Amino acid sequence: MTAEEEQRLVVLVAARLGEHFDHVIILCSRIDDSGATQLRTATRGNYYAQTGMVQTFLTRRHEEDRLEMKQLFERRDGSDAEES
Repeated sequence: MTAEEEQRLVVLVAARLGEHFDHVIILCSRIDDSGATQLRTATRGNYYAQTGMVQTFLTRRHEEDRLEMKQLFERRDGSDAEES
């Protein structure tokens, strides 16, 4: 699939989703043959709503990652204490 075909597909899917959802953001990436990351994006709906969705998503993602790392460290620290 060419870069143009990939982008057309992403735009088509965003448009289709936009028929059912108020705001849509699609982010897709892949590694090409040269090892470079290729990014394809498409949006539908209100810019400010999209920005808010992205901020909320990233905030939640960071918090989930932080909690996961905290649990890993707590388990590690707990098992180290038991071994001593």
